[in-house]
Amino acid sequence: MNKGALIVVSWLLLFTIISAIAADYRGKEIKELKNQIKSIKLENQLLKDELKPYQEAKAYIQRVNPGAVHRTGQIVNGAKRHDLPLKLVLLSTHAESDFNWNAVGRAGERGPLQVMPQTFQMVSKGDFLNPDDCFDAGLLYLSMCYKKARGDYNLTLAYYNGGLNRKNPLVAARAHVSRCRAIKQKFERT
Repeated sequence: MNKGALIVVSWLLLFTIISAIAADYRGKEIKELKNQIKSIKLENQLLKDELKPYQEAKAYIQRVNPGAVHRTGQIVNGAKRHDLPLKLVLLSTHAESDFNWNAVGRAGERGPLQVMPQTFQMVSKGDFLNPDDCFDAGLLYLSMCYKKARGDYNLTLAYYNGGLNRKNPLVAARAHVSRCRAIKQKFERT
């Protein structure tokens, strides 16, 4: 073999090696890109899953009190933070105040969940005159009621309305539970 042919064969061999290395690198790069795309798709699905309850809550609040729509995020996050079903929080807030953050009841209860002063002192160190503090205290108390009722919505609402220490909470809070049921049925139909 002459010197020129040897150089050509060497270059071909070098080109083949470099091509193989590049193909392997591109294969790894493509695999990495596919993994990134898969990860992004999963993140998007999670975001859609997170967004759906927010959108449903926003639509619900819009029908009841359009002026409170800006509180949707606070309601959704509060339900999540206290490990409560969002529907229960929406139903309770609707029944108690129609999502009115500045609501004040005849017995001195305050905020969107109409927290009594004694209940507030029991569960919160915040400011009773601050509606956001009252909402958080109401969620904490609702969570206590939900746990005691072992997830039963009617019993939870009865405890919330009549107190955790009532012997027959469903009897004591019958009107409140009936109102909540009517609200729930109305919104499940629409």
